[in-house]
Amino acid sequence: MKKILTLFSVLICLAISPFATANASSLNSEKPTANSVTPAASCYDSYDFDFEFFTKLTGITRALCAGTLNVSGEIYATGYESEDKTTVLVEIKKDVLGTDPVIDSFTIDVADGEATYFDEDLVDIPAGNYYIVMKKQSGSYWYFEGSGTISTY
Repeated sequence: MKKILTLFSVLICLAISPFATANASSLNSEKPTANSVTPAASCYDSYDFDFEFFTKLTGITRALCAGTLNVSGEIYATGYESEDKTTVLVEIKKDVLGTDPVIDSFTIDVADGEATYFDEDLVDIPAGNYYIVMKKQSGSYWYFEGSGTISTY
């Protein structure tokens, strides 16, 4: 019985050994570098977004095609104190390994109880993964809501 178990153990080790070696070598050849990012598999010329926030909003990452970046939409602001105007900073960031860089930005001046339309042509971008960040720049108690489109052309 001991000879059968020993023979069985040897056969299992021989059978597993080539797979373990292949897996270990493939891990070494596929090692990413510190600055590598997987490019977007497919991209979109535009995508719509809805938002509501008090202080800051970070949008969902989407794959955009190369071209001139455009951000357009409408924002409605509600102030809850004596302030009747404030400014919202809009940033477009590229999703990369490490700290995501701001690709471009603009501001929107908004007034309490009013809808403000915006339509900004920004920089030319390569295809990649991008997202929008919107931040209140001043004031205490504000609520923002609206919708928009990020596109390239």
